[in-house]
Amino acid sequence: MPLALNGSGITNGIAIGYAHIMRQGVGDIARFDIAPEDLDNEVRRYLAAVELAISQLHTIRADIPKHIPKDVAAFIDTYLLMLDDDALKTGPVHHIQEQHCNAEWALQIQCSAIESVFQEMQDPYLKTRIDDINHVVNRIQRILAISEDSDRTETILPAQTIIIADDLSPAETLTFLHDQVAGIVLQGCAPTSHTAILVRSLGIPTIIGVDHALQLLQEREPVVIDARKGVILAGLDIEQTAHYRLLLRREKAAAQTALRSVRLASVTLDGIKVALRANLELPHDLKLAQTMHAAGVGLYRTEFLYLGGLVASEADQLRAYSRVLKAMPRQPVTIRTLDIGADKNFEDAATTSNSALGLRAIRLCLKDQAMFKVQLRAIHRAAVYGQTRILLPMVTALPEIQDVKRLIRECVAELARKGIKHKSRLPLGCMIETPAAALTAAQLAPHIDFFSIGTNDLIQYTLAVDRTESSVNYLYDNCHPAVLGLLDHVLKVGTRTGKSVALCGEMAGDPFFTRFLLAIGLREFSLHPINLPEIKNIIRTSKVSGMQRMARRIINAASPQEARFLIRTLNAS
Repeated sequence: MPLALNGSGITNGIAIGYAHIMRQGVGDIARFDIAPEDLDNEVRRYLAAVELAISQLHTIRADIPKHIPKDVAAFIDTYLLMLDDDALKTGPVHHIQEQHCNAEWALQIQCSAIESVFQEMQDPYLKTRIDDINHVVNRIQRILAISEDSDRTETILPAQTIIIADDLSPAETLTFLHDQVAGIVLQGCAPTSHTAILVRSLGIPTIIGVDHALQLLQEREPVVIDARKGVILAGLDIEQTAHYRLLLRREKAAAQTALRSVRLASVTLDGIKVALRANLELPHDLKLAQTMHAAGVGLYRTEFLYLGGLVASEADQLRAYSRVLKAMPRQPVTIRTLDIGADKNFEDAATTSNSALGLRAIRLCLKDQAMFKVQLRAIHRAAVYGQTRILLPMVTALPEIQDVKRLIRECVAELARKGIKHKSRLPLGCMIETPAAALTAAQLAPHIDFFSIGTNDLIQYTLAVDRTESSVNYLYDNCHPAVLGLLDHVLKVGTRTGKSVALCGEMAGDPFFTRFLLAIGLREFSLHPINLPEIKNIIRTSKVSGMQRMARRIINAASPQEARFLIRTLNAS
């Protein structure tokens, strides 16, 4: 009898292969006393383990395949910086010397201390950075658990392997590129983790949040993963497996067909032009966006500039933004301002029990205006290199927009006073990702230049469902009539007020919704560049004038199930 395990797909695609169970843990860490005369040897043992970890990471970095963007090495560089930091380099040494304990226990004490700091953070993006610390610590612990002179390398895996693990580090993920791993299934891993960001950029079919996968799946067991549906299947019979092999062949053929059309215009059969822009999550996504002929950048996420709670300098931000603008000088580049919550330095955030409802995004920026103005100045300075737009996240009310405009005026005045080259007037947009913003879009429209709908958060807030929480994420449904109704409402407001409306959430890159979104008036999609060819192919084979009546039926559906059935009917027509 087939076994189906559900999770959240963070990429698209089907993978067929054999399970490889990865258990990265090193077991329970025991404490034992070190005699005073052996303390120096124990310190040397620990430092040797750190140096071996550094050596392993340098090897992984050097072996990144040539077809992978070089900026991917930034993940490894982050780990190397951590290994060179006093928190991991000298902290455990201090514990060894002070407590006369073994290196493993000293490292565990230090890791727990670091973890407690991260647990106080309210923002999910920063909170998941503890994953990076744990990945580095686990690598050192594994080295300490084996002989000191061993330089154990990663196991070479056969083709068609599907990794089953609790979590993976980016370094481990990069080693799989040599082994042609077909897919990845993780019990843990947050959507905002570095590993999740990496596999999205690499296009590896991946599902996260799959409870009990390590317990229920067996080594080398034949499995199928459908990342689009967020399901992993085991125990399929010959006929069922053949069905998925057919789907996989069709998927690959469709991808090849779509790739051949990347240079063609994004226009429907009845002559409607549609802008397909790229979401940039990390700097290395830029090359892929250019390869896929994206019509600019619809969402440039800037959170990578604030890793670890550190604010990038104005000069660093200027370089980052300028690079993208110079690469796309004749296309619009939409830079979203900081969309994370507070770290431990923001005292008010410590009292917030729910980070999704607390001090985050535009709220945080308006609270820490000095930090925010650094970013605003950098954006206005970089704007001299291209068509720059500013996008504000998590807007819920007009005063937030008015406050941002005031800060922009102050920043422009400062730059002018200092004689620094800049652009003084940039299009300003707000994200529609709360019901409040969606329902008051008509009131916000006179004060902004464009809208961008963020479906991920809009669905979460509309349905009161955290899609990363396994106990309730089955209720996260992008076909819910309330969600579809809000999308329709915002698009109508945009048409009525003459303001362009883009959609930059995951629905934009999901081919299931492309025709429906076209039918209700969406003319600007912003998606991960790896999905752009498939969406363009659907647009080029669609006729909007023949879909609008069905779209009305979908909007008025009584249930998510009915809406989903009608969308399938629309797609089949």
